[in-house]
Amino acid sequence: MAAALAAAQAALDAAELRAATAELRAATAEAALAAPVAPPPPRTFNSLLAALNASHARLVVDSPTKAGAASIQASLASLEVGRAPLTAALAPLSAARSLTHWTMLPPDLLLREETAYPIATAHLPAWVEASARPAAGASGSCNAATLFIGRGSASSTRPSVPGVDQLPWRCFPELLTAPRARFHPAYTGKIKSAVSSGDKGGSLRMFDELLTYSMLGILGSFFSDVSPGARRFFRSPPYAFALAAFPHVGYLLAVEWAGKLLASVVSEPFFLGSPAHKAAVARLPDCNMEHDFEELHLDTFAVAAWPSEAASRPAVLWRTAPPTAGEEAPFFFKLLCGEGFDAAFFRRVAAAYAAYAAARGAARGPLPTALVDAELLFGAGELCVRMPWVHGRDATVDELGPGGAAVAPVAAALVWLARRGLLYVDLREPNVRVDGSHVALIDYDDMVALERAPASAEELLRQLHEHGARFAGPLGEPGARPAVVAALHEEWARSSSA
Repeated sequence: MAAALAAAQAALDAAELRAATAELRAATAEAALAAPVAPPPPRTFNSLLAALNASHARLVVDSPTKAGAASIQASLASLEVGRAPLTAALAPLSAARSLTHWTMLPPDLLLREETAYPIATAHLPAWVEASARPAAGASGSCNAATLFIGRGSASSTRPSVPGVDQLPWRCFPELLTAPRARFHPAYTGKIKSAVSSGDKGGSLRMFDELLTYSMLGILGSFFSDVSPGARRFFRSPPYAFALAAFPHVGYLLAVEWAGKLLASVVSEPFFLGSPAHKAAVARLPDCNMEHDFEELHLDTFAVAAWPSEAASRPAVLWRTAPPTAGEEAPFFFKLLCGEGFDAAFFRRVAAAYAAYAAARGAARGPLPTALVDAELLFGAGELCVRMPWVHGRDATVDELGPGGAAVAPVAAALVWLARRGLLYVDLREPNVRVDGSHVALIDYDDMVALERAPASAEELLRQLHEHGARFAGPLGEPGARPAVVAALHEEWARSSSA
């Protein structure tokens, strides 16, 4: 989302610049027509050189990616990476030359990606191993299925993503690296040549390839051998690491799968093969998630979908049928599909549920009775919200109105959350379940994790209003609930004195 906004802003800035330039040119042309014709100025030394240059052939330094473009080294430069600098002030730097590992390469190969493969894998996480290439400069010798799943893997054994018909398991990752054992993070990479005559789309394709390799690596490590008919979900996002490099400089990315593939830069740039490269890789955290997942069999449950009129895969699916008499550990679930929301949504939801789990785990006293132990689980291209099945019915308008039985329990839950930096912003009748005298607040997907908890009831109401909580709006606004607002004030005062 941030990249799209930046691109849109850049396009807008460029359009404004072009418009301003056109206006300036028009104004200059009008001024030139209106001004009297002046005699040519005396020829200066600079103008004489300009005239000479105009009458002789000029040196053209073209893009090296263009076919037939002459190398700038042939006319203006000399690349000698193994030589010490001439200037005395630069001599001490020669002991730490950035190209120490490249001094045996001919200059025309220095910036080509194939020369970087061995040194890119010189430093690897301890849980990752690399396979040797068949020859120097050769492309990947095995496809993604062989690399991440194993030789002889048939199409029927390759992990899939719900809603995706085909995955590029036959592609050839550049770095032949894979975890030594399942349930550990994959480590892959992409090296984009700085000098290439066969560029297939430019450096922007690097990130498409990095995300593709990372996704396949995550699938191979975390989602292989899923039980038939089951969906596998982890209690934290499965992740991979990727090296993005242009010979001979690179940096590391972490790719977490939380609905969408969320990429984050996790290192400073470094020279490949350098101590900084080694240190950056050494800081990458391993995990063993072999016992940190559940396989849920969801196919037999009745579900509803949103949007129900969508012709393609819906964005949300949730269980609607109550548990049967013999059902063991009855639970409610809701699936949030990866293509149904943007990355910002998934980041917010993951942060909110993580904060909620931490708050519940750190609680020393009894929790408000209206809170439910909901958890967020991470699957292949989807999230699963799971909680115990809440019996009862939806609250009525009167139960959330003045004197309503649901007002006090809900206010206690909202204040408890707010004091721990969580805003519950989606208070409405379907999200409050009533079963006799018990009231339950459900559906925590729209919670917001704050950087700082509110310090007063007034600040809480202001933050709720800023985050679009209709129930906290001024009296007279659609959705405003004055009874709940008054109860929030009372509960805040009560909990402050407790």
